[in-house]
Amino acid sequence: MISSVEIQKDGVLFVVTRNEDGGPHRRPINPGHIESGKYVPTDTSGEPPMVKAAADHAWTPDVVAAWQQRCEDQAKALEAEAAAAAAKEQEAVDAQARLDVQKARASQKEMLKTLIAEVLSEQAAKGK
Repeated sequence: MISSVEIQKDGVLFVVTRNEDGGPHRRPINPGHIESGKYVPTDTSGEPPMVKAAADHAWTPDVVAAWQQRCEDQAKALEAEAAAAAAKEQEAVDAQARLDVQKARASQKEMLKTLIAEVLSEQAAKGK
């Protein structure tokens, strides 16, 4: 059973109920969220009348617009972080690939030196 609905400045509602032990449980309901890159308003049709009334009161066009902007800004920031992380990972992969190429070249040089030394040794042995 709902004890109360708290309304925050940013439009977030906290539906307060009582736990089995009598303590409060606060369930947040936001004006909306980003889904697949688009803002989706929260559907309160399945909520009790007290919650719907609080949402209708709190979620004015200005509050919803500010919340939407906040969600979009957060989504852009997360996308930027993901892009930066991907770039950093690619940089590490590229650096490892360069290192692998350097190691392979060094190994080839050593093999060539050994091969040349063997050929020269064989030639010297035949010439004696």
